[in-house]
Amino acid sequence: MKTTRNFVSFLSVILLAGVPVLSHADNHAPPPPGVLETWACSYNPGQDQGDLMAARDYLVKQAEKAGVSLQPAYVWNALKGGVPMDFLWMSPHENLDAFAAAIDEFAAAPDLSGVQARFDSVADCQPGLNQTMLVHSREAAEDSDDAAHIVSFACDINHGMSSSDLPDLRGHIGSVMESMGDNSPNFSVMVQPITGGANVRDVYMFSVYNNVSAWSKFVGELLPSEAGQSMIRHFNVVLSCDQTMWTGMQVIGDDA
Repeated sequence: MKTTRNFVSFLSVILLAGVPVLSHADNHAPPPPGVLETWACSYNPGQDQGDLMAARDYLVKQAEKAGVSLQPAYVWNALKGGVPMDFLWMSPHENLDAFAAAIDEFAAAPDLSGVQARFDSVADCQPGLNQTMLVHSREAAEDSDDAAHIVSFACDINHGMSSSDLPDLRGHIGSVMESMGDNSPNFSVMVQPITGGANVRDVYMFSVYNNVSAWSKFVGELLPSEAGQSMIRHFNVVLSCDQTMWTGMQVIGDDA
């Protein structure tokens, strides 16, 4: 399974929303963001990823029977850092209208009525809805047969700052990453929750790499550089974050 390519497929879905990579000099208002459904989940006693994939198979089978086209879906498994869940399940949508149409189509299909109960038997999940803004993408990113490595930041906006300070920060991060060429992440995305709930932070940002070594090269170049230090200072002025690491794979879609 080429999971890095699959995450680039995830990126292409976000790009369908027309969200550009922002540079530090961009002064134009961004277009509407993409939409990302998420489920933050903990396995029920005695359940594991095998049971989750069995529920996935049931979902795919019933959707085919109902003639419903499913959105691509991705699962992240926690690797490093303290997180209050076992895994994240997520599905991207082009925009809010596309999300609404998908939800309504799913709800109207009798063959899919038992799917939620099947997943509920496997894990206890907190559903969420989010908007996404692309920060950086690297066109030369190569496919990998290994699980994609994701570094994620869960953040609160600092006192005296607001969401109006985020576009300039995204632009600053994007310009520094772009300057790093092949040592930059495959892509980076900023996520802002639309819905609230327990443990929901103000802002999330994640970057995807082919493997852990690629992330290490990025950090090794970023930290000693003047541009990197300037970006980090800017980041810390606006946000206070907890960093975690994940492995990710596509579970629904052509490349699953």
